[in-house]
Amino acid sequence: MSCHLLGIEGCAARLPAPPPLLDGHQGTDADAWRCYGHILFWLNRPHLNPQEQDERCAPLWEQLTGPLLDAAVDPLRQFQHAAMFAQDIRTSALGRIIDAFPAQARTVLHHGLHAPDQLTSLIPHPRPDDRTTTVMRLLARIGDRSSLPLLAAYRHHPALGSTAADTIRHINNSTTAEG
Repeated sequence: MSCHLLGIEGCAARLPAPPPLLDGHQGTDADAWRCYGHILFWLNRPHLNPQEQDERCAPLWEQLTGPLLDAAVDPLRQFQHAAMFAQDIRTSALGRIIDAFPAQARTVLHHGLHAPDQLTSLIPHPRPDDRTTTVMRLLARIGDRSSLPLLAAYRHHPALGSTAADTIRHINNSTTAEG
């Protein structure tokens, strides 16, 4: 995973457009991965200002928060695993994506809590609660008051309740400090 993400970042330094990604894979899951790969490419492309990055990434986010929404959650979970090896999450692929586009990432993460049974994955994993835990932890970073009702639904969940409560506390403390 880390090599895939670093490869995209490296291509951004040399290529004028994103390289072909996951050529051997078809379907919405592969399309979601490609969208994130292109977003990462444009975020790392030298000499693009934030407005140019937004313009290039907007159609990709329209796909991820629209027709690819069920497939858009799992790549963020995979990126979280790769980010664990980064010295600073802000410089990881995940950090760059969610810091540059917090509202769009929040839409994807909210869907992960709202419709966990609809989510799909290019890389199958046996424990769906792991994905939900990652979604909650990412919301602790970019969640806002709109995240609270979705998290509250998990407060009494036997496996996820404590993570939901911690995330709610963190968002409440963050929004209190900002306001």
